[in-house]
Amino acid sequence: MLVHALGFGFYWTYYPNPRWTKLGREESLGSFEFKNPLTAGVVIKRAEFNVHVSLLESMEMKARILLKSRALKIEQEIEQLLRRAKQADFEDPILAELKRQVQEIINGILGARVIEEILITDLILHKPQEDGTAISTPSNETAPEPPPAGLISSQPKAADSALASGQATPGWSSGDPPN
Repeated sequence: MLVHALGFGFYWTYYPNPRWTKLGREESLGSFEFKNPLTAGVVIKRAEFNVHVSLLESMEMKARILLKSRALKIEQEIEQLLRRAKQADFEDPILAELKRQVQEIINGILGARVIEEILITDLILHKPQEDGTAISTPSNETAPEPPPAGLISSQPKAADSALASGQATPGWSSGDPPN
């Protein structure tokens, strides 16, 4: 029985937690919200999103332990950053400056460079309407996707309109028809 207990203790000491190996090198830091204090000229009234970190492979185990032990401090510092943030930080489609600042904060709190990349997911931007209410737009719906290469677009082109109105003939674009 003692041998089993020692074996079990050895296994958990020297092998990673199975939950961590399923997660890969990413760790979630939680959900956050930006509220714009401005009232005039507001493009983004509020933003909601989740923050995750991708850990450096060489520091993964140490980083997980540090992240868990300092999670509340990290959350507090990110919230303070968001209170100082400007709407321009959320107008950038890749959120580069915001991600850089979050990474700097986390590495500073942990006392080591352990973060490879900051990942922001589930971003929802709340934009004001003319009547003062907010309209929510998930960030992945701000622009329509272009059609895949080689496929015909469903949007009519000028040439299609000319054909429909009888101003053009199919098969040639200008001049006399081919012989």
